[in-house]
Amino acid sequence: MAIDYQPYSVVENRGFRELMAVVEPRYQLPSRTTFSRHLLPELYNKTKQALVRRITSDLVGPGDDADPCSGCPAFSFTTDCWTSSAMDPYISFTLSYLTSDFILHAVALENKPLKCSHTAEAILDSLEKSMESWNLPQEIPVFCVRDNGKNIKAAIRRSEWYDLACFAHTLQLAIGDAKAACDGVEAMLTKCRRLVTHYHHSCVASSRINSYQRARGQPEYDFIAACPTRWNSDLAMVSRLLVLKESVAADIAAVGDVENLTTSEWKMAEGFEAILKPLDESTRDSCGEKYPTRSMIIPLIFGMTENLQKFIADPSNRGFGVTFARKLLACIRGRFPSYQTAIPDCLATFLDPRFKALLFHANPNAVAYIEESLKEFGEHMIKAATTRHATVSQSHPGDENQSIVPQSASASSTTSTSVTASQQLSTPGTSSFS
Repeated sequence: MAIDYQPYSVVENRGFRELMAVVEPRYQLPSRTTFSRHLLPELYNKTKQALVRRITSDLVGPGDDADPCSGCPAFSFTTDCWTSSAMDPYISFTLSYLTSDFILHAVALENKPLKCSHTAEAILDSLEKSMESWNLPQEIPVFCVRDNGKNIKAAIRRSEWYDLACFAHTLQLAIGDAKAACDGVEAMLTKCRRLVTHYHHSCVASSRINSYQRARGQPEYDFIAACPTRWNSDLAMVSRLLVLKESVAADIAAVGDVENLTTSEWKMAEGFEAILKPLDESTRDSCGEKYPTRSMIIPLIFGMTENLQKFIADPSNRGFGVTFARKLLACIRGRFPSYQTAIPDCLATFLDPRFKALLFHANPNAVAYIEESLKEFGEHMIKAATTRHATVSQSHPGDENQSIVPQSASASSTTSTSVTASQQLSTPGTSSFS
């Protein structure tokens, strides 16, 4: 039941009971209520206790003076509030940390009901209870990765945790802004959703599409429905419709029971796909759980903006594609106004052997400042690991507006800015990025 997510009623199924009768006739199967009230809760508690011991050992270490640096210098958790299709509200809690032997762990610890108003106080109270329930230490820096909701932002700002916005969710908001700002996009997507819904809900219409594909010797592709919470599902829907364009057009011409896209809307769909496909790859790269992703933010945004600029400058591209690319470029810059100067992202990118100072060479002052900041930060972390006591910054530790030297800074302003930002970096907050 636990491993395969089987329902409690599996013990009452005829096939399963006959199987157990053959395997061991003397075994009396417990009832479903025995599993739901006793056996599964006991298994959960036993598993949780073992996991708590493992996490505590990884984060805190043995706790002796022989090796004071054996524990983790920091850890992070990801949280999100969501509502099921049955209108039941939940809040999730996923822990991520790097062990002393450089093994990355990501564990989904909780997905519990949140049946109260999703205020900042309620969210913070739920997260604090999760921290306490799993015995997570708060003497070391704690990072919270969250979406851009005002309530969750306010909740984390009231804590002493380091506040980090989810890159993928921010990118989704930027793409949503661009779609809303560009005339005709939402209308085109609405018609695409109607087409997909029509062929999903009609087995007769769906079988006609399959017949058209077989007649043309094409693979029998299915339609892809869009999900409102994932922007790249719109891209997947449009891309699949473009593959099925001929079959859809032939079916609508023969039957005419649904409205087809106009010629200009099909061209708009092609431009939509061409522009957003590279961003879809960036989103997938940034959502990995088995490798660090913070160091990829600056290179990914840099690559997206460069691709959009090349698309706009290409004389062969014109019409809707160029207009949408301009809107999207402006929205990305608006959602990521200082992505090349944010201290956590700069340190993470600089420490990644794939990137190092590749994107900072245009500003030698920035490279020198990052190197000096890393040196001071390393000295601080050695001291913090020895004492196992984290200092608290006077400013809120989650302030992502802290930045490195601006690209246009002069040598004199570089010195003064470096002193201030170096003091901010001397807090243990950026340890998880290393």
